[in-house]
Amino acid sequence: MDWPSTAASADAVIIREKTAEGLQFVVYGKHGPQFMCGTYVAAEARALSYAEQASACVWYADARGLQLVGSFMRPPSGSAPPRPSRRSPLRSS
Repeated sequence: MDWPSTAASADAVIIREKTAEGLQFVVYGKHGPQFMCGTYVAAEARALSYAEQASACVWYADARGLQLVGSFMRPPSGSAPPRPSRRSPLRSS
């Protein structure tokens, strides 16, 4: 697999491939395959768990192109976390 130009080095890419075990969803990192799963749901869950820890994105690649599955980006160091809104609650009439 050629690493997509839009994916960062810490990102994960899910691809459906024919393997010795049959059709599998293979999760790739920049330096090669990381693990295989029998279902897309399992591959997505494992890839998203990794991405959350790595502050990275998860992509799904198929014949149509690259689709963003999820993104876990931390705010830059030293920036304040988002503040809750102070608007008054909605009232029904």
